[in-house]
Amino acid sequence: MAGAVLASKWTGRHLRRVPQAGAVLIAATLVGYQLLVADQQTSMPFAAAVAPTILVGAGFGMVGAGLAGLTLNQVGHQDAGSAAGLFNTAMQLGTALGMASASVVFFQYAPAGSRGATVTDAFAGSVRYVFAALAVMWALMLRLPEAVTGLRPDPLPGHVRRRTRRLWLARIGIA
Repeated sequence: MAGAVLASKWTGRHLRRVPQAGAVLIAATLVGYQLLVADQQTSMPFAAAVAPTILVGAGFGMVGAGLAGLTLNQVGHQDAGSAAGLFNTAMQLGTALGMASASVVFFQYAPAGSRGATVTDAFAGSVRYVFAALAVMWALMLRLPEAVTGLRPDPLPGHVRRRTRRLWLARIGIA
């Protein structure tokens, strides 16, 4: 959630640098996690195993929310629903294919029932492929706009937004 909140605030100012920073955060965290696993093997404490996943989640939040903001702002309000559906479908499909690919690589190195060093070596092997995919993703983000030229106009005039806000506040008992 933290990565998504930061991305939604920063994307307007920093544009494509936000999802790129998220990809770099994920890659750096995974490399650090790989080194930690290689050093600790199977005796890693629970907190050391969980902490990197928080950073990876923040990075994915930055990537997802940053890309959503950049792509959906380029679409007119009449097509926003279709564009959002297509964007979410593409994100889900990409995530599923990425997870499946990483799993295939992992289980190439560690067949079912493996333990100890075999599992940590398999993790290291799969992280290399994930890192490579993140590098390709980062490079593809260079094709995103540096400046937003066609921000979609607000479909509601100011007086309608104010009235809607007043009605919403009244409904929840604040106004």
